[in-house]
Amino acid sequence: MKKKLNILILVLLFTVLLSQIILAQSLNPGSASSTGSKKDSFSVTQAVYVKSDDVVCTINKTVDLYIINSQIVWKNGDNLTDLRGEPQKVTTTMGADLPLTKIWDEPKSGEYDIVVDCNGNGMYDADPFLEPVDDTTAIGFTVTAPKGSAKVSLGSRNPVNRTFQFDPELPFAINEMLQIGVIVEIEDIIMENITFEAFGTGNEQDIELVQIYADINGNGEEDLTDVEVWEGKYSVDNGKVAASFQYNLTKNTTTNFIFIYTLRPEAKGNFSINVLSASGRGIDSDKVIDFSSLPLSSNVLQVLAAKICSGKLTFELSPSSAKPLSGIKASVGNLTLCEGKVASIKENSCASLNVSCSCAVGASGCECNFVAGSENKNYFTCVDKNSDNDYLDFGESISKEFVVIKEVKLPEEVKENVTNVSVGEVTGKVVEEEKPQAQEKVNLVFVAIEVTLVLILVVLLLILIALASRGKPVATSSRTKAKEKEVKSDEE
Repeated sequence: MKKKLNILILVLLFTVLLSQIILAQSLNPGSASSTGSKKDSFSVTQAVYVKSDDVVCTINKTVDLYIINSQIVWKNGDNLTDLRGEPQKVTTTMGADLPLTKIWDEPKSGEYDIVVDCNGNGMYDADPFLEPVDDTTAIGFTVTAPKGSAKVSLGSRNPVNRTFQFDPELPFAINEMLQIGVIVEIEDIIMENITFEAFGTGNEQDIELVQIYADINGNGEEDLTDVEVWEGKYSVDNGKVAASFQYNLTKNTTTNFIFIYTLRPEAKGNFSINVLSASGRGIDSDKVIDFSSLPLSSNVLQVLAAKICSGKLTFELSPSSAKPLSGIKASVGNLTLCEGKVASIKENSCASLNVSCSCAVGASGCECNFVAGSENKNYFTCVDKNSDNDYLDFGESISKEFVVIKEVKLPEEVKENVTNVSVGEVTGKVVEEEKPQAQEKVNLVFVAIEVTLVLILVVLLLILIALASRGKPVATSSRTKAKEKEVKSDEE
């Protein structure tokens, strides 16, 4: 019995000693491939695994596994921060080793170490037992990314050759000069700079502002959806500019950019842009990437001398309504510095070839005459203020409606009714064969007239009687005279 007890004690001591030996091991976990073979170099497209055939921490222990940026010097108490956001829980085997475990599915390029936090305190512990690290004297494993590429081409909505004239009435001097498209492959790229130069007969110092926009909707025009990435100006005529900015370009996607000039009123001549170079940095590879297919040049913007003729055009027709084929006077006014311009009066639109009349503009306007047609029409006054052979620019046209007054024609049945109506004798009888209602109305009218005439005659008769009675003395009867004599004698 005593012998068995001694054997048991020896086994316990051996177990304790073995566990201490296991804890004291500094055998490192290692990065591995998906098959379990040791692997220290990965690409961004390869998953990273970990495996250890040696003792790690202790038996059946759930530990925290960290991936951190590689460091050569390790100190007791160093804080551990996992690049994935949170450490990964891994349980050791009965042999106290790490099983083959995927630890990073989409690695980023860089140099890394694997640390096993045996006690889960979030720190590296070198005392009393050394926590496993791959590796303490060198880089644990590296992740590299293939270098991306970027190609530049003219955009599908690149501005064509065109002309521009500053208009003091509409002072918008913004011109899209160039659209380029950048397509990125293999990896996302941060675009960091683009170098361009100006050329042409125009003086680039007459350009108030140069802007580069990310053309989000790809329409080749600046709008509210676009994002400005850079703005500046040329310091000299035909100057060169190195524009620095940061803008993310997504792989397998074309990103469009537009170059915009804001011109001063005095600008004139031809203007163009030549993009010389562009570059960026791969987000995965962290390598500088030079964009290919450059240089590229814009088309030509021809800037004419600023427009002089101005004024809010007015237009009047006198009269504004009349009978067909009436004479009409058209008056054009409120123009400034437009002497020599021609004002054309056209039917329906300024694109019409039908000119009703025209006149040469004087100090403020002009007048001309034409004959109105037989139908209502819109008449347009058309003045080519900027001499570009159209009337499409601001304030070059205005319209007025002319109303034709036509005779009212009675329907045939009404004409017949009027014809068939006859007046009877003085009694006011009306004969109408076809319209009893009309006959009744006419009868009533004549009856009213007849009654009125009778009343007038009665009144006149009464007036005559009254006048006649006023003019004659009143006759005294003989009986009255006798009575008067009798009264007189009695008084005596």
